[in-house]
Amino acid sequence: MTAAAPVSEDMIQAYVDGRLPADQARAVEAHLAQAPAEAARVAAYIDQRQQLRDEFQAKFDEPLPGRFRVAEIRRMQRQRQMRRIMALAAMLTVAIVGATAGWIAAPYLSGNGADPLVAEALSARDGALRPDRMLGEDALASADAGDAVVAATLDVPAKVPDLTKAGYRLRGISVLHGPGGGPAVQVTYRDATGGTFTLFMRRSQGSDRFDLSNRGAMQICVWQNDALSVVMLGEMPARQMLKVATMTYSALDF
Repeated sequence: MTAAAPVSEDMIQAYVDGRLPADQARAVEAHLAQAPAEAARVAAYIDQRQQLRDEFQAKFDEPLPGRFRVAEIRRMQRQRQMRRIMALAAMLTVAIVGATAGWIAAPYLSGNGADPLVAEALSARDGALRPDRMLGEDALASADAGDAVVAATLDVPAKVPDLTKAGYRLRGISVLHGPGGGPAVQVTYRDATGGTFTLFMRRSQGSDRFDLSNRGAMQICVWQNDALSVVMLGEMPARQMLKVATMTYSALDF
């Protein structure tokens, strides 16, 4: 029996571009299933292409500005999107490799009290924290209604992600105060099967971090910079969490 040909970088790039024959595409997918760090990189590339395609299409639908201005807009958008996607891809790679090698610290897996930020997000999701204010779907009908709530509550210009392409519909936003100090926002999404994905945000109280862990069936993804802390929670496979987290990070636009 002839051994399968190794998967090359050219094959992976062709796979990302959608130019690979079906048999080779299956070989790449089988390879990625055994290489989680590389799978995260490929997923980020695919998401980047879709994000760029969507963003450029929106710009093409707008009234055309000056000829040279069009080129400048495209260049700036490409650079900005590339920086954001590649930064996330790098963080995801580190997180997955760390998990595979056993680098992720046990406290992240040991319950609500192990990490104050994660504990607060889990408490908000479980209903243990009583919201000061709740907004349902009707109040969030306009595209920027949720953005205004985040800006007013946290004083940061983050956007409420649209995750419909990942199969999640925005169901509500809660404004609350938790033991972490200061106001926080929980954004709740649901998929067609009733599965829940929550996005917990508060002003940052620490340095940059990116953690990917689980608590039983619950996948936990934490992203934080010097201004904003975000905890993403969902009962889903780790691979799906990587996809949803990538889309969420990009859509926050912060």
